[in-house]
Amino acid sequence: MPKGYNNHQRGRVPSNPQNNKTDNKPPYHFVYNDPARVLRSERVAHNSKESGLFSGEIKFSLTTLTQSIFGCYQEKKTITVEGKNREKAYLYPAFYQDQSMILGSSILGALRHNCAALTNAPMEHIGEQTFAYRPSIGNGSAFQTLPAIIISNPPFTLRIFKGQPKFIFVSERASKYFDPNTTLSEHNLTQQPTLLVKEKYLSFNNKVISSSIYLADEISPNQIANLEAANGKIRYRFFKYHDTNHFKHYTYHMYKGGIEYSGVLAQTKGHTNPKPYVGILLNVKGCEYSDIKINKVFYNQYKYTTEHLKNQVNGHISNRHPNVPSSLGSLPEDIHQHRCVEVGQVIFAEVKSTGGKLTLNDINSIGNNYNYYWAYQNSIHTVKGQLRPQIQQSFTPEALPLVQKLFGYANETCKSQDDKLAGLVSINHALEQITNKANSVKQKSITIPLKPLGQPKPSAGEFYLKPKTSNSANKIPHYGYSPNENPEYELNGRKFYLHQKPYSPTLQEAASNKENHLATTANFITPEGTEYRATLRFKNLNKSELGLLLLALSPNSLEYRQLPNNCKKDLNHILVSTDTLAIKLGYARSLGFGSVQTKIHSITTQCKSDLTTAALINSFLSTQQSFNHIKQWIKIHTFDLSETYTFPNNGNESYRFHSKVKQDELAIRKGAKQKLSTEDKILRPL
Repeated sequence: MPKGYNNHQRGRVPSNPQNNKTDNKPPYHFVYNDPARVLRSERVAHNSKESGLFSGEIKFSLTTLTQSIFGCYQEKKTITVEGKNREKAYLYPAFYQDQSMILGSSILGALRHNCAALTNAPMEHIGEQTFAYRPSIGNGSAFQTLPAIIISNPPFTLRIFKGQPKFIFVSERASKYFDPNTTLSEHNLTQQPTLLVKEKYLSFNNKVISSSIYLADEISPNQIANLEAANGKIRYRFFKYHDTNHFKHYTYHMYKGGIEYSGVLAQTKGHTNPKPYVGILLNVKGCEYSDIKINKVFYNQYKYTTEHLKNQVNGHISNRHPNVPSSLGSLPEDIHQHRCVEVGQVIFAEVKSTGGKLTLNDINSIGNNYNYYWAYQNSIHTVKGQLRPQIQQSFTPEALPLVQKLFGYANETCKSQDDKLAGLVSINHALEQITNKANSVKQKSITIPLKPLGQPKPSAGEFYLKPKTSNSANKIPHYGYSPNENPEYELNGRKFYLHQKPYSPTLQEAASNKENHLATTANFITPEGTEYRATLRFKNLNKSELGLLLLALSPNSLEYRQLPNNCKKDLNHILVSTDTLAIKLGYARSLGFGSVQTKIHSITTQCKSDLTTAALINSFLSTQQSFNHIKQWIKIHTFDLSETYTFPNNGNESYRFHSKVKQDELAIRKGAKQKLSTEDKILRPL
């Protein structure tokens, strides 16, 4: 435990407690990964007798500085949510008799993560994800989304209408009264249809955003009343027509609205009419048009977007999507079929707002519906189709990234001896040290119904990406719109959670969390001040590698005087002593749980030696050419409870904040002026 701290004062408490307010700072930050500064080492056999290598063990203890959740297994129980049976998770730690345990794999994982950050190791364990945006979102006059008719396929040729083309979306039931291919027997000739037009418009200028047409009985009077009564910038109004003559200046065309025909995704979002529109009425009187043949590169991006939308592992309908049902069924195939285009079908294209005839260079994107998705050019792993340098695993047995040498690796093929290596480091389970049974984890039996975790995701480029050049420093980071643009942004690095006071729900919040199937209930939470003991065993490591392990496991063992002067200068405003450093372990770290400080008790090797923690850490620091990543790592691991972090939110929901940032990003792309400073929308430095 840091010197000078007690149970009532943890971390650096501000002099004025009233200033201890939530400032919408996320509970995590990043240590930048520089692929040019990866620490490497030659592979060493487990039975090597090479001189200068040490094998042995490090005995250490872990003391919790905050409440911590060291879960081992989950129990699923069925609860009823809004009339439906849902599975809710209840988390429990492992016990040996009456002593709770921290799994050795959990400690080893945290140790590996720290070692990887300190050595700039390739980020090979980061999961791949692809992303997409809606070009129709955002104000701005640089681009406009226009209807286009497919006049041939193949070759994929579009007739795009400029000017002010009018269009009305048509529901499946209403389409029978407009589609010239519908047989007479499908019409009810004894009675003209009563048609209902729904207009979506902006309240402040009365501008119509979209119009759609239904049969009158498709939307109930209550739904109409609720939509018309709703306030806000976007409003709705309805008009009734008793025949189709009002639309005689329009021509009917095939249209495929939504992502897929079944309407599964729309229904999960609560739409009252989940079935997509199947037709569109076009009035292009007085509009100029251009016939444009789509090239292979452009069409491949359209197909890439389709693959993203139907991807169940890394893409749109993976488990990161909040509205995807647990059983997808034929959804991926439905998406694929729905995005296959046909001659005569109307799609939409985003084009530059220029005068004269349009050319292929004026088109930015295309989609089968007005609010279509278009895949970003880059992903977590790739830039312009090439693996990011931060991800690449270019190594040989003579030049292994140090973290792979220490913790092992296995290539996918494993054809030769060089394709795999067992780790040189192992840790047993840490066992709770009980001095007063009344204060033990089991006796205290603390249970907290947590709130849902997991916001935001890497799709929030404003937090997960950083500018690569000074030209992009004042822009909101994104994953790339066009194949022709330079990759301006790179990954921010490895994510670490910051120290803060643990989440403590109010009675009302606790009751709500108990009824939320997305929120885990944590049982037998470890109280602060609990000590665990464990042993780390190592084989054939040199002094600098041992120093790396000690620094990563026990940052508070770093002595301030050991830091180089340029490193001290940058940290002296936050560090009085490195005794205030701590690591994070366990579950719900984003909610403030899991602040742990490590104490090294002994270092034993196969031969007599005078190895000390300070000397070994010095050996590692001497291998560093740059200390920028180490300075950031120290800042992140500073045990400080004076700040309260939370996922930035808008209306108490994190995704709304990031949706608003995405809207601003897309508006700036379309030429709108930036109203707020970029600092309000990106990850702030520590």
